[in-house]
Amino acid sequence: MKFLERIFGRKNIEPEIKEIRLNKLEEWLKSNFSNYEEIDRYIADIKKEIGETRTNMAILEKVKFDPDTDPRIKTRVIDNINAYSKQVNSFLTRIESSLLGADNSLNDFYTVFYVEVDRLNKGASKNVYIAQSLFRNEIGKIGGSLKALGSRVNMLKKVMNSETSLMVLNISELLKKLKSSIKTKENLNNQINSFNENCKTLEDENSSLNEHISELIKSDSYKTFRILEDRKIILGDEITAIKNKVFEIFSPIERGLKKLQHEHNSKILDTYITAPLALFEDEKFEILEILQNLRGLIVSKKIDFFEKNSKILDHISSIKKDSLVKLVNGYKDRILKIKEVDKELVDNTSIKLHIEYVYKINFNNHKIERINSELEKINSKLNSIQIEETKNSIEKEIFKISGDKVNVII
Repeated sequence: MKFLERIFGRKNIEPEIKEIRLNKLEEWLKSNFSNYEEIDRYIADIKKEIGETRTNMAILEKVKFDPDTDPRIKTRVIDNINAYSKQVNSFLTRIESSLLGADNSLNDFYTVFYVEVDRLNKGASKNVYIAQSLFRNEIGKIGGSLKALGSRVNMLKKVMNSETSLMVLNISELLKKLKSSIKTKENLNNQINSFNENCKTLEDENSSLNEHISELIKSDSYKTFRILEDRKIILGDEITAIKNKVFEIFSPIERGLKKLQHEHNSKILDTYITAPLALFEDEKFEILEILQNLRGLIVSKKIDFFEKNSKILDHISSIKKDSLVKLVNGYKDRILKIKEVDKELVDNTSIKLHIEYVYKINFNNHKIERINSELEKINSKLNSIQIEETKNSIEKEIFKISGDKVNVII
C-alpha cells in the first residue's frame, strides 16, 4: 500500500461521514438544497387550498333562504347546490388522494388534477349558474378557492422541473414520515409504561387480597363456614336420595295412573302424573285413595295390564302410608335444616369477606387480561414502525442527490 502511495502520491480517501442530529436535519437540508423549502411550501399551500374549498363548500350547503323565496325556485336551487357540492367534494377527494401517492409521483398528480378540473368544469357549469342566482357571494368564494388551488398546482409544476426536485421532495416526505414514526413510537411506549404500571398495581392488590384470604381461612369464622357448607352438601344429597325414592315408588304405576286419569277427572291425579314430587305437597295423602281406586279397577279388569296385573297390584300393596309419611317428613325436615344452615351462612362474616375478596381478584384479573390484550396490540404496532429503515432511506437519498455520506442521529 505504501508503495502505491509513493507512486500516486495520495491515499484512496473515503468520503467523510457527516453526523447530523434529527432536530437539525431539516435546517441542514434547507441550507444545502435551495428548492427544499419551496417545494414543501407549495405542497402545504395546495393542501391548505383544498381545506379552504371544503370550508366554503360547507358554508354554501348551510345557506338560509329568504322567507319570501318561491318554493319551486327554492327546491330547484337546493337540488343544484347539492349536485354542485357532490361534484366539488368528489373532485377534492380524488386530487387529495393522488397528491403524493404511494410512489410520490407528482406527474400522476398533475394528470389527475387536470382531468378532474376538466370534468368539474363540464359537469358543474349548469349547477353553478342556477345556484349563483341566489347565492352569488358564496359561489364566488368557492370559485376563488378553486382558482387559487389551480394556481398553486401550476406553481409547484414549474418548480418540479428536474429529477433533483423530485428527490428533494422524496427526502422531505421521508423526513416527515420519520418524525411521525418517532412520535408514534414515543406515544406507544408511554402507553405501554402506563399499562404496565396499572398492571403492577392490580397484581400488587391481588397479592394483598390473597394474603387476606390466607389469614381469613385460618379464622374460626371461616372454619364454621366450611362446616356449614359441608352440612348443606350432605343435606342436599339426602334430599336428592328422597326424591329418587319417590320416583322409584311412582314410576312402575305411571301407566296405570294415566289410564285412571281417563276414568276419573282429578286435579291431584293430574299433578302426580306430571310430577310425582307432588307427594311433598299432598298433606292429606290423597294419593292413597287414588291408588286404591286404581287397584279396584285393575282387579275388576276395567283397567287391564294383562300379565303385568299381578306385579302392579303387588307394587300398589307395597305403598304404605307410614313409608310415605316418613319420606315427606324426612324431606321437609331436611329442607328446614337447609334453611337454618343458609341463615347461618348469611350471618357468617368470613364468607362475605371471602366472596368480596374473590370477586375483587377476579375483577382485577379480567382487567389485567384486557391490559395484556391491549399491550399485544401496541407491541404489534411498535413492530410495524420502520424508524431505522426510514432513516437509512433518507441517508441514501441524500447521498444520491449530493454525494454526501450522512449519519442521521435520532
